[in-house]
Amino acid sequence: MKIISHFTRWLAGVLLAFATPVLAYQYDPSITGCSISNIGPNQWRATFIYVITPCSGCSSNTADNRFRGVIPLIDANNKAKRPNQFAGGFLQPGTYADVEFSNVKSSIPSSITVDNLASNIVGKNPNAATPNVIKGSSMISVDFKVLWDNAYPALFISYANIKQEQANESYWYVWVTKDRCINDTGDNTPVPLPPVDEVFPTEPSFTLKSAVWDLGTVDVASVPDVAVAGPGHAASINNISNNNLCISYATAGVKNNTYALGVTNSSSTQGGRNLYTVQGANNSSLFYNLQLVSNDGVTGNNFDFPAGTTKYIALSQAASGVDKRSEMCWTPKINLFRNASTRAGVHSDTVSFIITPKA
Repeated sequence: MKIISHFTRWLAGVLLAFATPVLAYQYDPSITGCSISNIGPNQWRATFIYVITPCSGCSSNTADNRFRGVIPLIDANNKAKRPNQFAGGFLQPGTYADVEFSNVKSSIPSSITVDNLASNIVGKNPNAATPNVIKGSSMISVDFKVLWDNAYPALFISYANIKQEQANESYWYVWVTKDRCINDTGDNTPVPLPPVDEVFPTEPSFTLKSAVWDLGTVDVASVPDVAVAGPGHAASINNISNNNLCISYATAGVKNNTYALGVTNSSSTQGGRNLYTVQGANNSSLFYNLQLVSNDGVTGNNFDFPAGTTKYIALSQAASGVDKRSEMCWTPKINLFRNASTRAGVHSDTVSFIITPKA
């Protein structure tokens, strides 16, 4: 009897050991931790976490949780255009952007295939026995480069969710955006994403064109003393049409901001006026103020220096001779003043400008 008793307990242990692995597990996928970052001109990196949750007893007639990712096109308002889908859930070629995917990184036990011919990435298990079942979670990142200027910086993913009790595969959709994941209803309802210029604002990249303001000769006696009321002597500027002050900038970069044009030169109070100084020989000084008259004819875009307060304006977005860049120009007006130190002779000064966006 003792021998039989020991054998019975050993057999029970064997049955128990083999009972655990035969539970039927399904794998329920979801996507979280989404982000998009700019890594170069027309190049971005998409990052997301593909979460796989084993669930015992999940009822499904399929064994499929592969995913496919594409880059959406932009519409006429520079917003994301949702890729179209076939009735079975797959995305229709031609309804998403042509891009080049590269630098795929993932520790997920799956194979992520880059198909640059079809402009998409596909994730699935490399195991031939269950080729479409991914069994583990991991963070995934992939770089993409836009081939044409028609893509929205987001990754649109379709994936099969096998947790649902359906005879066919149940497809789900998610947007991987700059700072979050956005679940998609799958019924082509527009997703409220901002215009592309607001997602990754273009750097204005200002270029300030230098100008030489060569003042015409003037008799010192014609220049009023700083203590005398009046506007001062209006200086003539030689070749002024070719020496306007102009700034050039990326048009898209200034859409959502205003900018101030300032002068870094120090001013001083002379005869009750705030003025800049032009130095000459033998400690001679001339004094002046400066007005920049906008060539667009809008008086609100004029500047007066020295300025008591900072003035911000919206920059023009009119097309210029350079693609995707605009330009604004101002014609200078200079008024001169003298004091007891002023003597005849050449006087000169350099005016330094600075462009400041409104915080």
